[in-house]
Amino acid sequence: MAPIPQISYEPAPVETERLILRVPRLTDLAASAAMWADPAVTRYIGPRAHPSVHDGDFRLESGLRAGREILTARPRPTAVVAANDLMALGVMKASRAEGLSIPRDLSVVGFDDIAFASLADPPLSTVCLPRDALARGATAALINSLDESSPVVTPGMVPTYFVARASTGPAPK
Repeated sequence: MAPIPQISYEPAPVETERLILRVPRLTDLAASAAMWADPAVTRYIGPRAHPSVHDGDFRLESGLRAGREILTARPRPTAVVAANDLMALGVMKASRAEGLSIPRDLSVVGFDDIAFASLADPPLSTVCLPRDALARGATAALINSLDESSPVVTPGMVPTYFVARASTGPAPK
């Protein structure tokens, strides 16, 4: 019997401000009919996935722990999106320990595009957060904060992009 598509999201600690924004967006996106109308989505995730959220803390060990939890779920997820690349690498390690093949049995995506992402086996697909844009924004905010007459700057959004590598593939049939 073919697995029912599931997406697991492995976030950082819930107190993280950006995570508070990400989890509801993930749930809303998974419920969105427009997302599932995209043939690329159904090819790589499968039809109508149901997201689940597992806790993590940005470390490889938490990815390994969450990966073990995720892999015991029935039906088992067809894709895991981790809050960062280290946790995604932990999920990959847990998957290999269970005898699963990435991406044949499970697609894994990280976030950050750290150097180790391209060196993983298989190389990790990830969402790249451009460090130069992040550094420019942080520097501008720091300089602005030194000027007491300047208004407080709220953090802006930094554009990201997907780096497709070998840890993602079509959903299992």
